[in-house]
Amino acid sequence: MIRQIVALDRNRGIAKDGVQPWKLSIDEQYFTDQTKLYDAVVLMGRRTYETIGRPLSGRQNFVLSRDKSFEAAGATVVHDIDVFLATHPSVWIIGGRELYDQTLGRADELYITEIYQDYDCDVQYPNYKDSFELVQSSDCIREQGVDYYFKIYKPSSI
Repeated sequence: MIRQIVALDRNRGIAKDGVQPWKLSIDEQYFTDQTKLYDAVVLMGRRTYETIGRPLSGRQNFVLSRDKSFEAAGATVVHDIDVFLATHPSVWIIGGRELYDQTLGRADELYITEIYQDYDCDVQYPNYKDSFELVQSSDCIREQGVDYYFKIYKPSSI
């Protein structure tokens, strides 16, 4: 099962100047808890790995890169998304934008933190609401004056 997990602002923004422009501790814990489930395999793009700067503890870390010479300490570098997905039936896609784009059409579930604020991001998550339907939502979480929800979407049956 392919699961994407992402936090985004009201305009589907996910990053500004290469970093996530919010720090919400409850959301960070949610991300950690979720990605440690279902075999705890995470796949990220090279830039996401470089932004994080280290492998995520308690999870098998894989980094997708076209650069055959790229090395990621504590993670396995993969170069072919199709081969990777064929050999890893359960995976969390954790970013960035290009990897979300490449896997959205194959995703079985989207775990989306929808933040009800605009952060003027320069990187947006792809449009998902036309092809996915909401199946679960948390109650509103308020942290640092910011309202947000944890939502799960599945492909629309239409």
